[in-house]
Amino acid sequence: MASSMSLSEAERMLGLHSPYTPKEVEGAYSVKMRTLNNAYSMAAGPEQDRLDTEKVKAKEARAILLSQSSHAAPRPGASARKTTTHQRRQPSQSWTYTPPPGYSQGRANSPVGIFNAMAGEARKFVGAVAQTFSINPQMAVVLLGMSVLMGILTLFGGKRAEKNGRGAEVMVLSDPMAQVFLDGRYLTDAPFVNPVRIAAGRRVEFRFSNPAYQPLTRTIIVNENKRYTFKVFLDEGTCEASENSEEVAK
Repeated sequence: MASSMSLSEAERMLGLHSPYTPKEVEGAYSVKMRTLNNAYSMAAGPEQDRLDTEKVKAKEARAILLSQSSHAAPRPGASARKTTTHQRRQPSQSWTYTPPPGYSQGRANSPVGIFNAMAGEARKFVGAVAQTFSINPQMAVVLLGMSVLMGILTLFGGKRAEKNGRGAEVMVLSDPMAQVFLDGRYLTDAPFVNPVRIAAGRRVEFRFSNPAYQPLTRTIIVNENKRYTFKVFLDEGTCEASENSEEVAK
């Protein structure tokens, strides 16, 4: 079957100029495929389809140039210059990922396949971050890890401090049911059985909301180791707040 690619197109594809040897063709082809594989590991969707087409063209160009170079004599120093030029085009660090056959075909139905799939997607994300901010992948991993750690501390650090330090308890008796917000952040649904512990020593705003009624808000100063009870009647638009004079368990 005749090739649809011309000799000049094949030379442009692999970055070669006549004359060249089979060894130079193989070297240029290896560099081209490495570049395409690195780009493929960070691409998705239509871009991956385009890179697959480029790989097929690179293989076709290799076959054309190998047949052309079998009788050609190399120019003095051509191999060294071309090799150096192509080497400079490669990034100093890159991560490549080859998905397992099951995942590449959409059938990651084993634990190993699922793990490999997740690892591959994580590497793609790290590669995209590294490329966007012009940093190496190792630094991208460090920055992402620090971001995750800060998020965990933000979510759970405050709750641990409330349990281990100064705190108070809140009970909400609501009819009908209401969503309870503390300083604008969702806390829980009411009514509930077990008291909710919150930080003490500050002024806080409670908001009780139900889509069928007008919301109610109450602002109190939370004292340490006290229990506050709210009796909320959204249908009547009333809210009673009381502080238990007995200290709650720490």
